[in-house]
This record gives sequence, C-alpha cells and structure tokens, in this order.
Amino acid sequence: MIAVGDGRTIGPGEVEMDQSRRDFVLIMVGAGSGLALSACGGDDSGDASLGCRPNANFASNHGHTLNIPAADVAAGVTQTYDITGGADHGHTVTISGMLFSQLQAGDTVMIGSTASDTGDGHNHDIALRCTG
Repeated sequence: MIAVGDGRTIGPGEVEMDQSRRDFVLIMVGAGSGLALSACGGDDSGDASLGCRPNANFASNHGHTLNIPAADVAAGVTQTYDITGGADHGHTVTISGMLFSQLQAGDTVMIGSTASDTGDGHNHDIALRCTG
C-alpha cells in the first residue's frame, strides 16, 4: 500500500492517475528499498536515534530539493516546506501529521507540490521514504 497526499492509500489496481504518474508510482513501488533516490533530503546532522531521515524522489525534477529534518518526522506535526532548491521558480509541499506517521511506519508516501509560482501551472509528484 502507498499513502497518497490526500490521506488515501492505494494498492494494486487502484491507480487513479495519468499514465506518467502511474508509471512513476509503479517504479517506486517495484524498486523497493534498494532504490537509490535522487534529490535526497533529510537532516544528516540530526540525531540518528530519531529514526527517520526521509529521502525524496521527484517526478520530472529540474533542480528542486526537499529537506525534511528527522526531528520533524518524529514530531509528527503538519509542516510546509519550500522546494525551490536550484530551480528558477518555487513550489511548496505540505506534509500532514498523518503522513509523518506513515513515514515512521515505513510506508512510501506520495505528495504533490503546489503549482509553480511562474504561472505555468506545473507541479511535481514526490515519493518520500525513510532511510534511517
């Protein structure tokens, strides 16, 4: 099962996305924990005893980054992050307390960014999974 940003979980045969998003999810699920995730985030300087240092894998990325401190995952309180990174435009993502709980449980969590601030309306799907 994969948690999606609106609080639902999806399983085999329950994909309700366009083809490129569906392929992205299937690749993430099929690759398992051995997948080397790009656009890695997480607070490597944080307390390792907190357990979860999320890595982020962006669909159609062009310079964005998402860094989530392990302390935020442990706190389990809704947070909003700027993912501009090296891109020339901004987006934000919001992760709810429920999604942090799912990360702590070892689930892969799918979130979506806001539309870009350039007015072209694009956004990004992001798969999050804890590595520590």
